[in-house]
Amino acid sequence: MNLFNKISQFKNNIALFNTDFGSISYSELIEFSSFIASKILDKSLILIISENNIEAIIGYIGMMIGDNVVILTDTKTKEKDLNELIVKYQPDYIFSPKEKILQGNYENKLSLKNYILYKTNTKVKKELNKNLSILLPTSGSMGSSKYVRLSKNNIFSNFLSIISYLNIRSQDKTVTNMPFSYSYMFSIINTHLLSGASIFVTDKSVFDRNFWDDLKNFKITSFNGVPFIYEIMLKLGLENVWVPSICYFTQAGGKLELNKAKEIISFCKLKNISFIPMYGQTEASPRISYLNWKDIDKKSESIGKPIPGSKMWIGENGSVKPGMIGDLYVSGDNVCLGYANSYLDLKKGDENNGILKTGDLAFKDEDGFFFIKGRTKRIAKIYGNRINLDEIEERMGLINIKIGCVETKDKIIVFYDNILLKKI
Repeated sequence: MNLFNKISQFKNNIALFNTDFGSISYSELIEFSSFIASKILDKSLILIISENNIEAIIGYIGMMIGDNVVILTDTKTKEKDLNELIVKYQPDYIFSPKEKILQGNYENKLSLKNYILYKTNTKVKKELNKNLSILLPTSGSMGSSKYVRLSKNNIFSNFLSIISYLNIRSQDKTVTNMPFSYSYMFSIINTHLLSGASIFVTDKSVFDRNFWDDLKNFKITSFNGVPFIYEIMLKLGLENVWVPSICYFTQAGGKLELNKAKEIISFCKLKNISFIPMYGQTEASPRISYLNWKDIDKKSESIGKPIPGSKMWIGENGSVKPGMIGDLYVSGDNVCLGYANSYLDLKKGDENNGILKTGDLAFKDEDGFFFIKGRTKRIAKIYGNRINLDEIEERMGLINIKIGCVETKDKIIVFYDNILLKKI
């Protein structure tokens, strides 16, 4: 299955554009990507050090054309963690920004503006599962080597569901306002390309006045964000950053505080656009549920109902009655194969069998809407990133600093031994 074998039908539609690179049509995108694919041996393991630029997306599509497995990591990953990642996964190729310092002598296969495709000198023979396609990071900014293993069927089924319920059209335009390797942004990029839509590719911050000017000038039609982004918009003033061409907002990556959500909902009503909260996890490729705009008033605290093709239930056997809290389970073609910590895990098959225990506690009401009430595991979600509290404590322990972490709303509170710190 080639995810992008149908995008040729969009021909002269603009696929990617920005103020530096200009615009690239779908025909040009296929041409550039196919050239990159020709430089790569089939069935390779490829690490993409991603930035929010056109080169990274072209490279990604080129690597997906062949029967390859792609690992996505963010350019902000620390060099120490990045080089450890290379050691653990032994990629055959690395697609990297030129300025990145990588350990090892690699062959330069091609250059694409600010990016270089390297052929590594790895001698490790890797067994890649025939269904494996993408490895996406799952533990936020900690630089962990733990990745989610996703098949083409996982991501393709989820993309089709997203395209369906958001009604993404070829005339739509969106923007890269989150890291490419973040599963939320990853799904936005893919769903818009599969729909023949256009993506304004930028690395500008929402704090930058020029970011909002660009959105207005290029007539962006959809805006997506984690709670932190919407909180910034509220602080800047929604009217001050309003883009008249926008048709809808989506929100995922954690729960937006109710009073802030209501403020955004009121603004959307004023502008006659939709606000669509969503719930998901990287392990679900990544969308699980969404709240329809027509239900936003009576169910504003809900994560909504399952996306098309998925099921959700409370309790292992689904016998928990409406209103009672229990473990939230999900099933569907979008549920990942499992996890990987090194190249040795890449031969594994489907360990989940289409069922995911989310780690969230939730309940379902009499109308079939789901509500998240907490976590069963020690995972915090900060600014859309999942942070493993046990991992923080463990890493600090390696340098002899004993700490304890707890999550409260959108913060992590750290308790530490002050006497010990004074001795360091």
